[in-house]
Amino acid sequence: METIRRGLSQALVHYYPLAGRLAGDDYDDVHIDCTGEGVTFVAASANCTVTAFTCGGFVVGVTWNHGAADGFGIAQFLQAVGELARGLPTPSVMPVRCDEWTQAVPPSSVMASKRFMFGVKPTKLALHSITIPSRMINGIRGPSCTVFEAVAAALWRCRTRVVMSDPDAPTVLAITVNSRKYMGVKDGYYGNCATVHMAVARSGEVADGDIVDVVRTIRRAKEEIPERLKKGDVIGELSKEQLAGYESVLLVTCWRNIGFEAVDFGGGKTARVMTTYEQSLVRPMCVVCLPCQGEEEDGARVLSGCVMAQHADAFLRELARL
Repeated sequence: METIRRGLSQALVHYYPLAGRLAGDDYDDVHIDCTGEGVTFVAASANCTVTAFTCGGFVVGVTWNHGAADGFGIAQFLQAVGELARGLPTPSVMPVRCDEWTQAVPPSSVMASKRFMFGVKPTKLALHSITIPSRMINGIRGPSCTVFEAVAAALWRCRTRVVMSDPDAPTVLAITVNSRKYMGVKDGYYGNCATVHMAVARSGEVADGDIVDVVRTIRRAKEEIPERLKKGDVIGELSKEQLAGYESVLLVTCWRNIGFEAVDFGGGKTARVMTTYEQSLVRPMCVVCLPCQGEEEDGARVLSGCVMAQHADAFLRELARL
């Protein structure tokens, strides 16, 4: 406990905005007030709780707001906590905080992402922890296909098959993207660079077409990201109704290479990275993570909250058939 406390205290010297207070403005935007009040270890140091196990390991649970940092940024912070807890004099990556750089992304892109994420009422969705085995991923992947693209294509297809009511209706795969390389921010920047982008196809094409074509649809959407960010057009011509329905949209985000897996507080790197939800999800989504260390089956671990209970068994059967 004292090791974590010391590491957090030293890391917050370098990441002092994370010791500030989130505040809103008249435009419903979030910013950080560096009030100088500091934080307490129990209540406010990155909202961190530590649970010890008899094996000597422990779990660190972290919650954060994207107004302070995105996933890459908070992982960078936790890596710094671990390095300082292990006795390093300074973090290996020096933090950079200059939110003016994020103005490279038009405000319309930010607002569009907000409308997409919070434009619907929460739905009661069934949660599952799923392993997509490497044999399945390799059966989908082509020479230039990434693991994420293969996993996202499999999830999109299987979900569409069980929730589709009209094969001609559009179905949307929304993916979160680390936009740092498109925004020109410096190494070490830990603010929010996460944006949401869409791949769109007919439901019948996703459900019954060639899985390779589904991957191509995802790749085309990714290739369009720089131009869409430049124009501030991350949603395209999709209507509010098309983005609000249970059947029409699946959000997939990837934590495979986000940086949490490299955190080391002194006992070795992270054995497992996972996420959880304390309340109903805002919209159907899946989070793709690395498999646990020591698992016989490699591949991708997925926390799925993308179907309602009445569709859950059919969704799992579709995954097993791939």
